[in-house]
Amino acid sequence: MQSLDEILQSIPPGDQAAWERFWDEYFEDLCARWTPILQRYVNRILDDIQQSEDCVQEAWMRMVAARQSFKWKGVECFRAWMYTIVGNTAKGMARKKKRDPLHKTCAIESAAIEDESNHCEEQVALDMPDQPMSDQALSRLPERQRDVLTLHVVKGLKEVELADRLDLSRDQVSHAKKRGFEGLKDWGALQKWPSDADPVTREVMLYRRVERKTIPQTAKVLEITEAAVRKHETIGKQILNRLRKGDSSQRE
Repeated sequence: MQSLDEILQSIPPGDQAAWERFWDEYFEDLCARWTPILQRYVNRILDDIQQSEDCVQEAWMRMVAARQSFKWKGVECFRAWMYTIVGNTAKGMARKKKRDPLHKTCAIESAAIEDESNHCEEQVALDMPDQPMSDQALSRLPERQRDVLTLHVVKGLKEVELADRLDLSRDQVSHAKKRGFEGLKDWGALQKWPSDADPVTREVMLYRRVERKTIPQTAKVLEITEAAVRKHETIGKQILNRLRKGDSSQRE
């Protein structure tokens, strides 16, 4: 017998009819499966167990109301949508109490979720970091992405403020923020590189996915051919996908 997660995973991206049938048939199971996880997440924002329970109940009601407008594009997009609604509900409740509940870790988490939900069609992996951004991870990002994330997460600047501070357009800030969060997630996954996998493949992925170097630049740094870079990158993407799936299962 298939588990709830297996059934959800089996729905092809874009099959809206199958998604709606799943929602109608398994809604109660979906609530039972995700409510405890969402309550733990919200409690990190509100620091109040009773309010966290109320918040998640309200978020489920909002999801029911918004279900018709949600376009099924895969499990990761669904999770991004779900966490965004829950996170926005929690922040709305926090604003009513006139206090700022976001600790550094949760600030990164919420920002990553919001960024992913805006680009879910690109299937950005929803692997929320459990720890604040490390200097080592940030140091591997391109300068613009590093500046945008530092000011956005640590200083709390909005995109308009970032654009003004860094003399960039809003589109440039949005793109740098999106790429930066992707790079941090890839960097985190690469720290768990399998011992039996080719270390050169890992280096290629660091340069290509985190530092955003071009294929010629990567080939020059590693002293390999451009064809070899492409081959390593193809293999590396498969390994990264497996690592992400493993992280997602452990988190749940």
